[in-house]
Amino acid sequence: MKYMRRTAGYTWTDYKTNAQIAKELKITPILDKLLEYKRSWIQHVNRMPRNRLPRVMKHYSQLAEGSTEEL
Repeated sequence: MKYMRRTAGYTWTDYKTNAQIAKELKITPILDKLLEYKRSWIQHVNRMPRNRLPRVMKHYSQLAEGSTEEL
């Protein structure tokens, strides 16, 4: 946040919140970027043929704990 304050031209005595400064500098929160990347990856996997490992693993679920079924 120090870098953002310096970039915006504020000091800690200016009583600006970090959220206000981030909004002023139009900085996208990292969680939004991660969600965007995740959506993009899922779309990429969905376009793959059904036999590709990433697409197969997308629908994978483990057996319940204590299950007596044999594979």
